[in-house]
Amino acid sequence: MAAGKLVNDATKQLNDWLEAGKFKEGDRLPSERVIVKELGVKPYSLNRAMGRLIAAGRIERRGYRLSLASKPRDPQRWVFHLIVSRGTQHLASYRRAADNLDIELAVHTWEAVEDVASILLQLDSKDTAGVICDPPFEYENTSWVQAAIQLVRHGIPVVCTGSWVATDELSSVVGNVAHGVALGFSHLAGIGHREIALVTFPNISVAGIGVEDYWKRLCARGNLDSSEGRILFQHSGLTVPDEIDALVASLTDGPWKNVTGLVILIGHSCSIQSFFKKLARRGRRVPESLSVVVVGNARTLHAAQPRVTAASIDRVLWFELTLDLLRREARDQLKFGVPGEPSGIQVMPRLTIRDSTRAVGKGAHAVVSVPSDHPKGGAESGGSSQRAYPLAVKVSLAERPRFTPVNLRSFANRTLIFRHGWLGDIPLRCLAPGTHEIHGIPFEILGGLRRADAGAIVFQSTINTTGNGQKLPDRLIIPVNAAVEAVYILHGCGYAKSMQPFASYSFHTADGVVGAVPLVSLGRPPVGVEIAAGSDRTEMRANIQDWWSDYPHEDFPHARMVPLLENDETNHVNRHVFLYTLEWLNPSPKRLITHMEIAVVPSVPTTLGVLAVTLVGLKGSV
Repeated sequence: MAAGKLVNDATKQLNDWLEAGKFKEGDRLPSERVIVKELGVKPYSLNRAMGRLIAAGRIERRGYRLSLASKPRDPQRWVFHLIVSRGTQHLASYRRAADNLDIELAVHTWEAVEDVASILLQLDSKDTAGVICDPPFEYENTSWVQAAIQLVRHGIPVVCTGSWVATDELSSVVGNVAHGVALGFSHLAGIGHREIALVTFPNISVAGIGVEDYWKRLCARGNLDSSEGRILFQHSGLTVPDEIDALVASLTDGPWKNVTGLVILIGHSCSIQSFFKKLARRGRRVPESLSVVVVGNARTLHAAQPRVTAASIDRVLWFELTLDLLRREARDQLKFGVPGEPSGIQVMPRLTIRDSTRAVGKGAHAVVSVPSDHPKGGAESGGSSQRAYPLAVKVSLAERPRFTPVNLRSFANRTLIFRHGWLGDIPLRCLAPGTHEIHGIPFEILGGLRRADAGAIVFQSTINTTGNGQKLPDRLIIPVNAAVEAVYILHGCGYAKSMQPFASYSFHTADGVVGAVPLVSLGRPPVGVEIAAGSDRTEMRANIQDWWSDYPHEDFPHARMVPLLENDETNHVNRHVFLYTLEWLNPSPKRLITHMEIAVVPSVPTTLGVLAVTLVGLKGSV
């Protein structure tokens, strides 16, 4: 049954339940969990239905408290005008999103940029509640922009949606294209590609950050100097045969013939299969000799062979955000009689790993592999996890006993492979119990197939407070009792805030602390703000990042990312998640380390999870 019908049915049941007279105006209602059981509806459907009645003023919400509104507002259905291309592939998604929010859409289509301005001017009427404008991809012609601003000044809210912000005078919901490029670049670099190129639209920018400048920064961070200038500007987004032919020629007989990784910004109707076929005729096959990541959404991606790795956005979510923003602005207009300040929402793409990318060089061999009998197995980490720390390189095979795992079993408090384990709601399924060599260091991973088999130490935060029915720790003392040259830690964090100190590791001798490492999460820096990991200010030195792939990931001094290829719960779609390793070099290696202490700041949301600790013993001490 369609989601929209389930929500509509739940809305009717909820209304009928309230009309039965069991509650008076102002009475507190039971929790949604209780109402779900009483009405026999799905939790998702009830949550949506409750949102509709709250929006209509029938129910009031204060925190978690629900009550029957004492003065219900007019529950009339909003009617908004949608201006889209005649050939759009997203009209069904717009309608689905509108149905989920109980909004009616009046659709107007355009064929040329001039049509958009004409439609907007026709809607300049007191009867227009609000307008969503999905404009042409044009930068030179701004007639529609001026028409949209005129509507706003006449008290008609307008929300623009697309991949760029037309003007700061209009509210907008946009996709963060630059971040999609970063996801594609990080994936290719993480699986060993050193010669990477970018195909992009001209003049793309997000909040003033040009994609060309962003690409150069990414290459500089990854030490890929030869890739900095490999940028091709095309207007079609892989839709026009002539531009496809030019790209194929560049990759086969031209200046890009040595490129092994390609990131392409695509249009809605891109001819990706034609591109693959033309490449194959010229002797380059995907992914054997060229790995391809696309940034954007297109229906043609689903039918392409091989399946295409894509940094794309949940379109229904995008359109629901757009509709909800317009509804909020329409309510404010009715309430205050004047337009509010324009709002801007950025929607982050998520990278889905498919068959069009493969590892090269060292990255062709997985560092972390999961046996087929492990739940949701088949994960791997790429070439960036094989670059050994210099000290690990110096420790020869004959000296392998110098690597000693710290037994964390008595401290582990969270499962890895079940929901509501690891750092939050989503499990970490791609690390089977046993020894895994990462960055040249053997790490002993705990856990197992039972819920009782805890595999990680998760620490307290405002997001995570309990594990296995017990309060999570904010401080732990872990015995070491060894002379060590270095300590290596495999860990991850979630719910990361930008440049937030949230934990620390300290190492103790009998005389006191011999060294300490504060943990600072990079998080998602504010739009337009560039934060260097090696800042002169000690407190601004990030050394870990959120484990989820829609955050910018990079290596730090004495800390390196570990990209892991993880299957989703249907075992069909792959995605990258990221752990990190941390290196602490002992400044006084001859002094016995009695213990290490892990302390967190429980009053912040950033959550620490520790998976393994490995010691490098002092030469001759073992």
